[in-house]
Amino acid sequence: MAAYESEQAAGRRWGVGVIGAGAVVQAIHLPVLAGLSDRFAVQAVWDVDSARAAAVAERCGGRAAASLPDLLANPTVDAVAICSPAAFHAEHAIAALRAGARAVLVEKPLCATLAEAEAICAAARETGAALLVGAMHLYDPAWLFLEQHAPRDVSAPTTIRSAIILPPNGRFEQWSTELLAPPASPPAALNPAALMRLAIMELAIHDLPLVRRLLPHGARPHVRSTRLLAPFGFAVSAQAGEALIDLFGLFHGHWQPDWTLTATAPEWRGAIRFPPSFVQAGSGSARISRAGGEIGHDPSPINGYTGEWLAIASVLAGQSSPPDPQALVEDFAFAFAIAEQASASIASWEAA
Repeated sequence: MAAYESEQAAGRRWGVGVIGAGAVVQAIHLPVLAGLSDRFAVQAVWDVDSARAAAVAERCGGRAAASLPDLLANPTVDAVAICSPAAFHAEHAIAALRAGARAVLVEKPLCATLAEAEAICAAARETGAALLVGAMHLYDPAWLFLEQHAPRDVSAPTTIRSAIILPPNGRFEQWSTELLAPPASPPAALNPAALMRLAIMELAIHDLPLVRRLLPHGARPHVRSTRLLAPFGFAVSAQAGEALIDLFGLFHGHWQPDWTLTATAPEWRGAIRFPPSFVQAGSGSARISRAGGEIGHDPSPINGYTGEWLAIASVLAGQSSPPDPQALVEDFAFAFAIAEQASASIASWEAA
């Protein structure tokens, strides 16, 4: 680790390899890394679409890797961002860890199954590399403020609500960057049960790691009611210990976003308002209210996307310890349990 510190002190930038070259890379990670060019330099990009990889690599000053092994063998790559489809996250993350990457950032969800999550965790422990999941709200200053100052030792939340109300992501993607080689055709239609699973693992999962951390350790979710909303959305109620959890998400046809997370306990209430995903609009804002008054965190320039890369830089420089891989497995297991139960509920309702 001392060697890493001396490299950084000498002005060396950490090399990044990117697996996948889709919208999340073009609209989020590349702009963030460009803003952190004193710490990072994109060295290589690989995608199954070689033309898109070449175009994206040219845009960010890196090179297109001929294959996944070619990217992982690149000696200038210190950190690897896994931005491929979730079905390939485990394969790609384990390969990056075992190839010697010092840090691996896996876009959410971590993977597709519990067995894969455990395998990724085992690889991280074996190699000692830093493993992070791109749940950007965990690194948002508004959440860090609430996590630090909410008096959870005084009383635990009895109600937690996540509400995600957004225009389709495509609007923000186009506002944030000019996408290169967008998908040629829309995804195949999904049955209601599969649609509910997708809604939880692709949308609700943004806030579920935060929800889990607001609960007593080890609290397991039990889904009580589910509903799909048109044109695309969901409403799920669950219970975890003594806490009621309400999850609500909706993509609508107008422009106004509203993304909030609230936790209410007998002696306090915490609320966060986040900016939409794909938007470089600074952090969320937070308020904590109790009998003695209110404290808060106003929006700051650093958002969660930047925060996760700053966390990687801190770990690579030996200034902080990486997250416990087991905590990331528990985050995934919590979300996966809700997704499976909600999906089964929808399937049962459809069959009735």
